[in-house]
Amino acid sequence: MAASLPIPFTFSAQLVLIYKNVRTDIQGRVFAVRNAMNYIAIMLGILLGGAISEYIFDPFIRGSSGLAYFLRLLVGDTKGSGMALMFMCTGIIGLFSCLLLLNNKHIKKLMRWGRQREDESCQSTSKVNRQLFCIIIKNRIN
Repeated sequence: MAASLPIPFTFSAQLVLIYKNVRTDIQGRVFAVRNAMNYIAIMLGILLGGAISEYIFDPFIRGSSGLAYFLRLLVGDTKGSGMALMFMCTGIIGLFSCLLLLNNKHIKKLMRWGRQREDESCQSTSKVNRQLFCIIIKNRIN
């Protein structure tokens, strides 16, 4: 559960950035490449997850350190507790990476540029279609 917590937020942010900053005529190609990379990452995660859990997290959680004892209280000491610890670490890393990227200057620049393009698009349309076009654009983003 914790590992999946940041996924909707990162997914939504990616979609907004793509919709706002990529020309409409090539968005399909951009989404195709993005989806291919996501599916490759999922496949690698499945392949590596079991090995990392079995050879790194399971031995660590069965250790005698104070941290291992504390983590056993959180995730248990049964078979599969290494996988639970790995999911917990994945969730924490995902949460912190989202929080760190929240203030990334490059992402903020993309968001400002996307808003600027929307305003320019609304101003450049004909008088008849301007109001309808601006309403559609603003509803797509909200």
